[in-house]
Amino acid sequence: NSKLSTYYLYMFPTLARYQSMYVFIDGLMDRSRHKHEEIFSKIVQGDYRSAKKMLRAHIRSWPKIVEKVVSENEMKRRQQQIATCKS
Repeated sequence: NSKLSTYYLYMFPTLARYQSMYVFIDGLMDRSRHKHEEIFSKIVQGDYRSAKKMLRAHIRSWPKIVEKVVSENEMKRRQQQIATCKS
């Protein structure tokens, strides 16, 4: 389908940027793969409404995940700084 191919080419740079981050967040790749399988299953079953809802939730969860990881990394950095100052 040419429309689908065009849409994919349009989205690819953004998708590639997010996919590269999956390597750096422990467990995220497996969790995302599982979500993709669930969404695909809903599509195969013909439950498009549920698939759409799940896909939106999956996409919207990304900023929260990144925020959590950044926050955790900042906390670790501060703890290391405090430990260094004490020694």
